[in-house]
Amino acid sequence: MKNRTENLSVIPWQPTDPRERVILSFHPSERVIDYHAHAFYEFNYIMRGRCTNIVEGKAVQMSEGDISLLPPDVYHTVFASRDSFVLNIMVEPTFFEACAVEFTDAPSACATFLKALNTQVYYRYLFCRGCTHLLPVVTDLVNNCLRRFNPMYYREDAFLDHLKEVYLTHQELRIWHWLLAQIRLREILLAMTYDTCDEELSAQHRKTGLPVGAVLSYINLNYRTVTLPELSAHFHYSETHLSRLLREETGDSFSHLLLGARLSHAQLLLCDTDLGMAEISAEIGYDAPAYFFRAFKKAYGITPLAYRRQARRAVGRKEKE
Repeated sequence: MKNRTENLSVIPWQPTDPRERVILSFHPSERVIDYHAHAFYEFNYIMRGRCTNIVEGKAVQMSEGDISLLPPDVYHTVFASRDSFVLNIMVEPTFFEACAVEFTDAPSACATFLKALNTQVYYRYLFCRGCTHLLPVVTDLVNNCLRRFNPMYYREDAFLDHLKEVYLTHQELRIWHWLLAQIRLREILLAMTYDTCDEELSAQHRKTGLPVGAVLSYINLNYRTVTLPELSAHFHYSETHLSRLLREETGDSFSHLLLGARLSHAQLLLCDTDLGMAEISAEIGYDAPAYFFRAFKKAYGITPLAYRRQARRAVGRKEKE
């Protein structure tokens, strides 16, 4: 099978105005986006519904109130379920890192993530669950930054009056939106750093020179057929050297990373399709459904069928709520 590395892309920071530091967009529902990375930081906040976020081989189910943070050059894809509202908050790197300095002293996973910026170690993702208290902040961010300025929309108090003065002195419509966006970004980081959320931080990795994001993305794009010799040849490493660097960077062997990629895609198919077990097994590269069953249960402690039922019950509860 032809490999799919032609789908790899790194999305640059391209604001409509060079002074913009925060850009918002909504993720399309029921559409699989090609594996990609960014040249900027990105938050995904689940305002309603649920989505599956696959980050370099790890599938994470997110639901209403959950938020993720990804640094630049981390390959991922997101699949949002029907009627979901998944907000993408994209932040220019220099501005984000300047803001992050203010939030590195707390005893939290978010502070650990932020403290590692621009060091020789890094984290590939941060997930915070149950941050429903962020919804008013995010809603205000959307309301103020996705429509044109109108003073009638804003609450009257001394602080906002001061910002309006700043707006008027600049004599430019969009400055007001940028100021509000920057304030809301700090509020989001503050909440993620100091409020009580269920946090999940990736393992710590050390920079070795290996383009690990591209290597993991290659595995995730070609998980059905990729082999270690093919991967080594593509990235111009010997098999032994590549295996060692992968273990140093990720803590896992090639075979374990490949298994993780296959099972992550199986999770996505179990949650968002009605494919049978044999079809899913073939789709992720296994000829024998029995082997898929054993591998899935060993990894997650539950059979694929039970996982599908559990995921669908959870969705039903969310919809009723």
